[in-house]
Amino acid sequence: MLKDIVNIMKAAVCVLVIDACGGTLGGNPEITDPDSQQPPDPAKSPALTFSITDAPVEEARHVYISVESIQVAQAEGSWISIPLETDAEIDLLQLQNGATELLASIEDLPAGTYTQTRLILAEEAPGRLVDNEGVEHSLVIPSGSESGLKLMTSFTKVDGEPMAFTIDFDLRKSIKSAGNGSKSKYLLKPVLRMTDDRKSGSAAGEGENGSVVCVYADGATKDSDDSCENAITSTTVKNGQFKLAFLEPGTYDLRVFRNKTAVGDVDDVVVKAGSSDNNDEDTKVKLP
Repeated sequence: MLKDIVNIMKAAVCVLVIDACGGTLGGNPEITDPDSQQPPDPAKSPALTFSITDAPVEEARHVYISVESIQVAQAEGSWISIPLETDAEIDLLQLQNGATELLASIEDLPAGTYTQTRLILAEEAPGRLVDNEGVEHSLVIPSGSESGLKLMTSFTKVDGEPMAFTIDFDLRKSIKSAGNGSKSKYLLKPVLRMTDDRKSGSAAGEGENGSVVCVYADGATKDSDDSCENAITSTTVKNGQFKLAFLEPGTYDLRVFRNKTAVGDVDDVVVKAGSSDNNDEDTKVKLP
């Protein structure tokens, strides 16, 4: 009898221990009902975040940069450093068609007006480019590790309102030939733009693989080649799909190139504010 009582007590303790550990008698982990989770508290979100994205270039497989710091300037001229979220090299060519990488964030930022943002590149990890043949080249970036890459987009921070920006690193317009007299074959003269994620929208659709899509402000002069020099941004159709993300709300004109030749335009594309990560809110476009 005493032995039976002891065995019963052991079994009861075992059940209690399993239950306390969040397990079940079947050994499966406890499943949390998503509907029971509380929505994120905006007060606990970072005050400011920066992510990075890229418009593609056909001359390379990889374009690597390393960011040492990112800073914002207050109206009176003092700079505040935004802590980095990564110290690894960033391959810009992996960040296309709306893909981004979180670059930096800060939990608290004084309210007020900020007049510019700059990226300081790591001097000890210079930029490099891997061409389509797999050959690696050093990438000369003038002033990248000194005065930095500057964005003159101002913004106003309000207490209690988190802000998120995406920096578009337009490689199609940024990669230049360094000339025969240079030690490096390539220069990177960055063409950057910065958009407020909350106020940006996107356009997406289908097209022929390899098509280059240049995006222009409504009525702007369109390029005669696929360098997209006059364009706000650009992209390349892959797997029959394309996405033009982080556009300010407005009306845009598109020009489509195949094999470096213009094949048609799509005018009066209206982009509305909405999440660039939500495909349901994309402005739908069919390319010629």
